[in-house]
Amino acid sequence: MRYSFLTLAVALASGATWAQAAEPLKLGSSEIIGSKAKAAELPGSGTVLTQEDLDKFKYTDINRVLAEVPGVYLRSEDGYGLRPNIGIRGAAGERSQRITLMEDGILIAPATYAAPAAYYFPTTGRIAGVEVLKGPAAIANGPYTIGGALNLLSTAIPVEPFAGRFTQELGSDNMYRTHAHVGGSSSNFGWLVEGHTQATDGYADIDRASDKTGFDKDDLMVKLRLNSDPGAAIYHQLDLKLQYAQEDSDQTYVGLTDRDFKRDSERRYGLSKLDNMRNNFKGTTLGYLVDTGDLRVSTQAYYHEFQRNWYKVDKIGGLSLGNFFNCANFGGNCGGVGSQANAQAILDGNAAGRVDVKGNFRKYQSKGIQTKLNKDLQLGSIEHGLELGARYHEDQEFRDQYSDRFQQDANGNLGFVSRSHEAKQLQRAKALSYYVTDAIRLGDLTLTPGMRVEDYKIGRRNDGKQDQHDRETLFGLGALYKLNPQWSLLAGVHEGFSPTSSVGADVEEALNYELGARYNDGRLSAEVVGFYSDYDNLLGTCTASTGANCDPGDQFNGGEVEVYGIESRLGYELVRGNGFTIPVALTYTWTESEFQTSFSNEFFGSVEKGDALPNLPEHQAVLSVGYRNEQGFATDLRTSWYDNTCSFATCNTYEKIDSYYTVDLATRYALDKQTEVYLNLLNLTDSTDDIIARQPAGARGQMPRSAIVGVSYSF
Repeated sequence: MRYSFLTLAVALASGATWAQAAEPLKLGSSEIIGSKAKAAELPGSGTVLTQEDLDKFKYTDINRVLAEVPGVYLRSEDGYGLRPNIGIRGAAGERSQRITLMEDGILIAPATYAAPAAYYFPTTGRIAGVEVLKGPAAIANGPYTIGGALNLLSTAIPVEPFAGRFTQELGSDNMYRTHAHVGGSSSNFGWLVEGHTQATDGYADIDRASDKTGFDKDDLMVKLRLNSDPGAAIYHQLDLKLQYAQEDSDQTYVGLTDRDFKRDSERRYGLSKLDNMRNNFKGTTLGYLVDTGDLRVSTQAYYHEFQRNWYKVDKIGGLSLGNFFNCANFGGNCGGVGSQANAQAILDGNAAGRVDVKGNFRKYQSKGIQTKLNKDLQLGSIEHGLELGARYHEDQEFRDQYSDRFQQDANGNLGFVSRSHEAKQLQRAKALSYYVTDAIRLGDLTLTPGMRVEDYKIGRRNDGKQDQHDRETLFGLGALYKLNPQWSLLAGVHEGFSPTSSVGADVEEALNYELGARYNDGRLSAEVVGFYSDYDNLLGTCTASTGANCDPGDQFNGGEVEVYGIESRLGYELVRGNGFTIPVALTYTWTESEFQTSFSNEFFGSVEKGDALPNLPEHQAVLSVGYRNEQGFATDLRTSWYDNTCSFATCNTYEKIDSYYTVDLATRYALDKQTEVYLNLLNLTDSTDDIIARQPAGARGQMPRSAIVGVSYSF
């Protein structure tokens, strides 16, 4: 089954003859920026990572991919990026629930409105490009418009009559990865079949067990395209995209006490040996594009299903994981566990204790239809680039959870005791959204006003809670002024918004500003942007991954908050000529945040005015240096550094997160125009002594040094 996509590709290709398409053809709204050149012309902040950028390190962890994007904040949890926590400009990063997450311009979180925590994330190893959009330009991509939007681009149908790529990797901890795609285009038809499979035993060791701690993931995608003649006066294109993905990962929410982390950061407690996530994703997108030259209309209908069951330790000794680790670390809130020493003994498997393992079964459905119209107009001497968009969307989350009670004996053995079921719960959402933007060109000045309307209803079933219905109208204005061919200035202001699904919790709203400058002379490129977000209300959404003592799905007001900072990036070819180049790149983000009121609730805990937002480092930077020569040899060295922060605003001793760094080295050599071999070393210095995360419970560190060797063949 794992390699059946190759068989299918060969079968499709055999006996087929093709005439090459005249130009690249693609779905009408798969991109939200389009290219690096278009990003440089945005009246706002935007970053585009191309296939060439991704090929330098061939990362399969989205945290490492996004590290070089300024203004993006990441919290690693499992070392592989399976369920990332991504925030933009201070927007909460837990399960990437406060950003608009898309694949090919389509909402991809399992239930963007009803349950926004993204427990499904597209497999990074198959992604062909990444777009990050911030500022007023992001108002076209809702519903989460405070931080911005992240759009992942899948592999495009090849322009050539027959083309593809095959990549094979082997690495540390019995890691292997196979990625292959094959397809082609004729004048009126295109196709692509792609498969990606990756697995590893994992780097952590479970006490008293030989169980693995890694994962096994498989993806399959098929794309088909029918189109009229490329030169037709009215061009038509029909696209079909089919996806399937599955995962089996042995991941846990149980970390380590600080004492145990200092002794062995790669240890896992034996009571977590049953923890396992299994999920599968199915997706279908049907798109239609019509282009008359000055008018372009693209429409997509989509349907996604995602099902998962994360069977994991939920309580120890009758305490939540957060309270239990407070007891084990410093003797607080020990309850029936008795003492700090007994809590540590339970973790070590030297004392009897109750262990509750919950089956967090979820079934998600997401569907909708969206359309976008682009029209270029000339009114007098003023040029307009008009864009109108609308989307009707429905999604839902169904919960059918159960809890298994185990009793651990004094030898660390787990014995099943009983199973209990929780009440089933269904949460549904419906939303109608539409927007309009206009790029008004006045000589060297481009103004882009925009408006977005979100009309949504979110409601739970089986718990008697009232539906939430709200309508929000948002406005924004971006400006870009070109001083000369090298220099440009940008500025913007926009209203941001995040919907709420809980009675008693207000919507999240913020007024956002940015001001910056860009420079590019072909050899040196630079951008500096200052940003400021003034929250009327910061919203906290409880998930199992937050580690807070609240019920998953409930939302809480965080009151007024200010977030401000500077994003910067610089690229320069230090040496050019004599048969080789040495490119250098630097990304730096400085961020400050402050709660403006004092309060206390289940999610945020006890917050004092002036406290900083959790999991938001003040400083973070990435420096990379490369070398390329005309003989096909290339190498890149990248150092990422993150400042210390805290897992909660209270920032007590056992809530502090260390500053840390990681160094990655990638070396590759082109044997010929089609074949490349490479060696990548991740965490080159084997830095594992720093606590980089504490949520949901216990200390966590970096993945240790690992090596990957691979070969890639293109045809």
